[in-house]
Amino acid sequence: MAHRTNAIAKWVASVNYSDLPDETSEYAKALLLKTATGMIAGSREPISKILTTYFAQQGGVPDAGVVGGGYRTTVENAAYANATFAHGSELEDNELPSITSAYWMFPGLYPLAQKQVSTGKELIEAAVVSWEVASRYCRAAPGWMYMQVHICPPTWFGPLGVAAAAAKLLKLEASRIEHAITIAGSWGCGLGQAGCDTHFLESGHTVKMGIQSAFLAGAGATGELGVLEIGASGLYSPVAQFGKTDLDIIDKDLGKAPYLIHQACIKKYSACTFSHTSIDALGLIMKENNLKYGDIEQVETAVSPLGNQAVGTHPNPHDLQEARFSLEFLLSEVILKGGISTDTFSDTSVLTDPERLAARARIKTRIHPEFPYQVPSAIVTVTTKSNKQFSKRLDNWLGSPEHPISTEEIRQVCRPYLEMMLHKSDCDRIEDLVLNLDKQPDILEVMDILTYGRVGRRN
Repeated sequence: MAHRTNAIAKWVASVNYSDLPDETSEYAKALLLKTATGMIAGSREPISKILTTYFAQQGGVPDAGVVGGGYRTTVENAAYANATFAHGSELEDNELPSITSAYWMFPGLYPLAQKQVSTGKELIEAAVVSWEVASRYCRAAPGWMYMQVHICPPTWFGPLGVAAAAAKLLKLEASRIEHAITIAGSWGCGLGQAGCDTHFLESGHTVKMGIQSAFLAGAGATGELGVLEIGASGLYSPVAQFGKTDLDIIDKDLGKAPYLIHQACIKKYSACTFSHTSIDALGLIMKENNLKYGDIEQVETAVSPLGNQAVGTHPNPHDLQEARFSLEFLLSEVILKGGISTDTFSDTSVLTDPERLAARARIKTRIHPEFPYQVPSAIVTVTTKSNKQFSKRLDNWLGSPEHPISTEEIRQVCRPYLEMMLHKSDCDRIEDLVLNLDKQPDILEVMDILTYGRVGRRN
């Protein structure tokens, strides 16, 4: 019996870099640069320091580097660490409303490509494959519905995308790729958590299990073919109650441009996805009306129920991780400091600083009664001390497909975060290597720089 997953597997096996439109490969390279940025920037976070020590103690065959760690370990361990680091930066780029996410997939491709000595073109292929596969399964029952039952969609569908991409890098045949994807269907993380270390560890588990599934399938392990497509009693059982599953999405128009990776929304700030529209709207109001902190009496932002669930319930964050999920904290930084920067989450004193507490008191949040549950929309209203009001609505932030930004603008987002951890010459080199991946025979130098492992390019 032919399954939709079989069609997916055959497509994955057949994908070739030469078949990808130029705009797809260019966008994939930009997202891979953003991923490299997230991994190295996130390696300084508290959970990352825990994992750097943990995996060093675990040992393992030194096949792949731990970003910022200066040592190598197994591909699975390096993938777990690097994906957690990336997500720890909260710079991950997401597709909405399916909630497919780069940092739950791409960080796992780097260490595997390092072990396999994959070419730059092969890494680009894998990135496009991972997004396409995860997004299709996620779209079949829109990912935001999983959030209604406290399941994190990228952790549920991410292993499928990672398994497909890893199988591609391993050059498995279609029948083995189908088993890899099917095996990965059993390893979803499930329960979604936010504002804590577990939220970041979810992405580590996701990429590790996707890669492990591909390794096992390559060694001959099998999955129950077709089980992913049972619908109400299978992969989609957590949301069967909503009655919106459409399995045709999984393989409809498979292999036809435009590829779903173009639906990625670029995050410019190291904060939760659902804060970005409010941050951008407030920034635009202040710029367009030449407003400063001293001019502002109050800022109110109205968001969707899901937006409120994500970033509207932490008015007084107790640590910097929680601050990334607090609209009150984030918007107060915008009115007081002019925006969110690399310094915003570097010092815990910002949580109790009297000036910041006073700014935070000027921020109000509420649920907009007419916004659908899942949208990232926000309406921000600024009231000045002279009793003037300025309001702006954004349904997607600046960096989404509706408001795209260029590769150069993405590079500009990345650069300050790269410079936190690397010498400027290394930042230049990373940008050059990743943005020209299609010309690279391997990614060994990229990994050497990111992992502080100066072992040189392999001949």
